[in-house]
Amino acid sequence: MARAECIRIPRTRWTNSSFKNSFFATPDELIGTPLFLLFAYAGTEVANIQSMAIQSKANTSTGLDSNTTTGGDTGCSLGVLLYIGLFFGFSPMVNI
Repeated sequence: MARAECIRIPRTRWTNSSFKNSFFATPDELIGTPLFLLFAYAGTEVANIQSMAIQSKANTSTGLDSNTTTGGDTGCSLGVLLYIGLFFGFSPMVNI
């Protein structure tokens, strides 16, 4: 018995090539990675807004100029850390 040939649509051989996959994956990576970092950074900055307000009251008396979410002056807020973690988790979901 002879092996049956597969009927192919004309000019579609390129759809199975690794060049095509790399051609489309490269711009996606170049655009997606900075967007992921931008969204995660924006979420972290939004979470730090409250700590900036608390520290601005403390900084007027002590003269310190540091901004942190889990510093010794502000303490560790579980809600803020969860918010930052959710932003880092949802950021790739938005980009995909």
